[in-house]
Amino acid sequence: MTELKVLLGTLVLSLFAGCATTERAPADVAQRVKRVAVVSTAAGVFGRQYIGHTAFGNERHVKPIPEWRLDRIYEEQITKVLRNTYGMTVVDADIDPKTFAKVDRTWPDRWPDWGAIDDVARKTCTDHKLDGLFVLAKVGDWGPSVYAVGHPQGKGANLALWAQLALIDCATGKPMAARLVQNGVKDPGVLANSLYPPTMTLPEGWPWYGEWQPEVYDQARIELIRLPQQAWIDTLTYMLKSPAK
Repeated sequence: MTELKVLLGTLVLSLFAGCATTERAPADVAQRVKRVAVVSTAAGVFGRQYIGHTAFGNERHVKPIPEWRLDRIYEEQITKVLRNTYGMTVVDADIDPKTFAKVDRTWPDRWPDWGAIDDVARKTCTDHKLDGLFVLAKVGDWGPSVYAVGHPQGKGANLALWAQLALIDCATGKPMAARLVQNGVKDPGVLANSLYPPTMTLPEGWPWYGEWQPEVYDQARIELIRLPQQAWIDTLTYMLKSPAK
């Protein structure tokens, strides 16, 4: 196992140790949740972390990316799955992610703080006459991110989206279900062994450390649009159990 896999595996385990929210919605959710909206706060910042031979070689680069419109694109991608697979009416509420910004946390509290947005969630539900609200929030310091390890005993660099998707109950403002966005539908007990968030190996020519040129960031944006599309399907399949008939 490479040091990069150890890093990712440790991150997954530490994240799951702090998450107590159920990952599956109640059995009757497909019958009573018909009108929903989707809002994402996960992708306003792109982060890069490099672990070098020693602590003196470590680097962190943080770039605000509102102009990439990833949050809006992720909302549209999730909306498509909810409409086409589950037959839900998804209201294009064009919600400002800033109103939900309190959900996002950083080290040491890496999981979204769902309790911080129960009031704004209920108000959004009332304003748009919703049965439920899907909220995508980042997990860890960054949602779209690169983690790279340059240690001689194990090298690797991955681009990934670290995020959790929650279905908020409009009556309480609290999650009915929330799951780490991931490819695959296995139970969390085997997650650390076989499943990770949507991830790809960094292409040749993308620097592991140092500054990135604008064209590399442009390529990263394209990949971050493509990367989670299957994961939306898998994550919602697990959360909602089965498509509406």
